[in-house]
Amino acid sequence: MKKLLALLITSSLAVTSVYAKEMHLEEHESENNFYVATKAIYSFGASVEEADATLEGSSGAGLGVDVGYKLGAGFSVELDVAYVEADVLEKKLTGEQRTVKGSFTTSSLDVAYIHHVTHELEVFIKGGYEYEFEKISDLGVDTTNSGIVYAVGFEYELDHTNAIALEYEATTIEGPRGNIASLGYVYSF
Repeated sequence: MKKLLALLITSSLAVTSVYAKEMHLEEHESENNFYVATKAIYSFGASVEEADATLEGSSGAGLGVDVGYKLGAGFSVELDVAYVEADVLEKKLTGEQRTVKGSFTTSSLDVAYIHHVTHELEVFIKGGYEYEFEKISDLGVDTTNSGIVYAVGFEYELDHTNAIALEYEATTIEGPRGNIASLGYVYSF
């Protein structure tokens, strides 16, 4: 009797899970495929060894925009652009130090995977290729770097077209900007 009851409960849960998943997929198939996210950015800063000095980036702030298209099955493709300003401390081998302003403009093409935890809450991961335009005028730095970028985050849907997103992003580009965290508003259309 216990085995029969366990079998009934297991099969009921399986059927309910399959039905709920189908309902969930049908519900999200009607979603808008394009989205735009505007975000406030906080950079953590990083240290970089140069030939005759160490550059230490402090925390900074900036703005960013992500434009994306949902491909289906949880995948989307995004074009991201961000601008961050931060102080950079130059420490020369001679002991001399000075703090200067730096600006970092990045653009990347990413692929993201989104998983719905609940109807309103999504978790996502994304990765792509990024270009960074680093400018520190007082040090004569005006360079372009490139590398891999990857991120994880949460998105909370307010309604069918509006959401709030929290994201942490890391990059393989070595520079004083460092990794970033962002809080953004997402509009789907």
